[in-house]
Amino acid sequence: MKVYPFGSEDAPAILLLPGTCCHWKGNFGHVIPLLAANYHVLCVSYDGFDETEQSEFPTMLEETEKIETYIQENCGGHIRAAYGCSLGGSFVGLLAARQNIQMDYGILGISDLDQASAFAAKLLVNLAMSLIYPMIRDGKMKGRFLQKRMEKREQQMPEYTTASCVMSTPKSVPTTFCWRKPTRSSSTLSLTATGLPRAVRTPLRGCSVLAPA
Repeated sequence: MKVYPFGSEDAPAILLLPGTCCHWKGNFGHVIPLLAANYHVLCVSYDGFDETEQSEFPTMLEETEKIETYIQENCGGHIRAAYGCSLGGSFVGLLAARQNIQMDYGILGISDLDQASAFAAKLLVNLAMSLIYPMIRDGKMKGRFLQKRMEKREQQMPEYTTASCVMSTPKSVPTTFCWRKPTRSSSTLSLTATGLPRAVRTPLRGCSVLAPA
């Protein structure tokens, strides 16, 4: 695993986590110069994803441990924010749930929504909310089928499922789901509406924001 740094080391650190089978430049190459003007940008390239390494992707938890170790050794265990696209969002959730580092904000990006039209993204967010909110409120998925799937997954991957459930409970990390209208600037990352200082004014059509209590 490699982490590519940009911007001043004295600025607040922002961690960027790409999606499944995505090169870090493909996901974030267009926003890194904008963010680097105000933040210390740390772009992760997972094991098995970087052309400069001969490695294989291990497991989510092993890769999470490597990310935590990097943050502890290079950022004093604290970052201002982490943004994860698709697969990267799972890493943001694990970082928040494991609580081995301090993260002021966690932003979960959904690639399908980022690339969809504004109208389609809004419909998909409303649909997802109807499924996810019962899990946040009651600790159970809506409907027998989804709950059975969750229980089966818990038997197969107990630690990962537990971390996901802990992430979703109000007592651990308050979760806010939001939908942003697109602006003229497309394909860029929005951090303004999450409470971070305004560095880039851009659209992020579907995301959830995790803010530690």
